[in-house]
Amino acid sequence: SRNAFLFETFGLNALLNAVRVNGKIFHMQMDWQDPKMLTTFVSYLKLKPHLRSLGPVDSKMTPEAMDYFADSGHEINKKDQYRLNNLNLDYCYLEPKLFTQLSKSLAGNLTLVRLVLSNNHLGEDAVISLLTTLESNLALVELSLAGNLLEDKFANAFGLMLCKN
Repeated sequence: SRNAFLFETFGLNALLNAVRVNGKIFHMQMDWQDPKMLTTFVSYLKLKPHLRSLGPVDSKMTPEAMDYFADSGHEINKKDQYRLNNLNLDYCYLEPKLFTQLSKSLAGNLTLVRLVLSNNHLGEDAVISLLTTLESNLALVELSLAGNLLEDKFANAFGLMLCKN
């Protein structure tokens, strides 16, 4: 569940060690304000590929974390390949470079079914480039863009993308 307290690196390592010893983790939603903690968590996920749903809501995204999201779901036949089915980036205020990295990764993604990009202050130009990428994505079923800066230009582009996909 989402934490409501300051979660120190020591606490994060204790949590990850407990999961490593006692089982698998399939969903996690937390807010990561410390980029080092997010990087630690993502490096753990690469070792334990069971996670299917991740919600770093209201987190400061890092290039390393976006690399994880970008790589997830491209090789579904690989035994230990980590793959996400659900990614919630609500209120992450993605920087343009990171948003572009995420957008490009969706073209070849075979497992991501639900993507939440709500409340990220995304403009129409950024999201329209995302829609161009999504024309070739056959896995994504749900896309949430609520609370962004989208108007008629986006609505037209979204309609055209739906006709092509």
